[in-house]
Amino acid sequence: DATGFGEISKNFEDSKIYNTAYVDLDSKGSQYYKMLSENVVRSTREARQILLKAVAASEVDRLKVVQALRSFSRHFDEALEVERKAAESKNVPVDYAGRPIVNTRRSAEDDLASAIGMGGFVLGKAEQTLADLSGEWRLQLMADKRGEGVDFFNSTTIWQAIDSETLTYETAGFESFQSGELTFESNRRLLSRINARKESGGMSFLSKIFGGGGNAAASTMSQTPQQVLTVDPALLITRAVVKVPATDNVKDYYSVWRRTEPGTYSGEGR
Repeated sequence: DATGFGEISKNFEDSKIYNTAYVDLDSKGSQYYKMLSENVVRSTREARQILLKAVAASEVDRLKVVQALRSFSRHFDEALEVERKAAESKNVPVDYAGRPIVNTRRSAEDDLASAIGMGGFVLGKAEQTLADLSGEWRLQLMADKRGEGVDFFNSTTIWQAIDSETLTYETAGFESFQSGELTFESNRRLLSRINARKESGGMSFLSKIFGGGGNAAASTMSQTPQQVLTVDPALLITRAVVKVPATDNVKDYYSVWRRTEPGTYSGEGR
């Protein structure tokens, strides 16, 4: 009997009615809710710790890995949008007398501070991001866009060496070696490989790991641009930039690389 509830709601400030929903955790249909709640990632700090630990399938639940990658992806998009707005706000409009028109809305700096406070994510300056890419990296894992697959490379050595000053790279795996040049689009943190040169014959190892064998479209992923979501002294996280419907899955959409000492792999004979 809900008699009288309408009158009770009038006692709340601004006559707002607050609804409460309950989840029956004992029902059969709640299993998916339990799974999501157990694997929720609350910040990019937590996401980074998860990915640092995720060196093998036995170390971290795959769903937890996917949630960590999506956390980085979401906060990257938010921070990049704040940066774009900040750049636009520098072009201050003026009135007929040449006086700047004051904008009383929240500033981009306020938005950025809020974004950092919520998720702990800090988008590095483009120049610093490019500089931090320099070094040698070993592939740790790759994950599909929708989280349907996570592949760990703890038993397979795949590496890349990046020189940010000369914008060149070397990469090898599966008895195949490739080198070439790089381009870096600052406003989107977009890293692209061009003028690739392959050695050791056969199919590029990148075509193998990105292509998954029989997917002809995905076999070109070796030259697919990658957005640098974050790079620090230990981890490099990227996502592929491909033109597909938003609802489509993309195999090997995310890549996580672990930094190694210079010369660990590039110094080996080929």
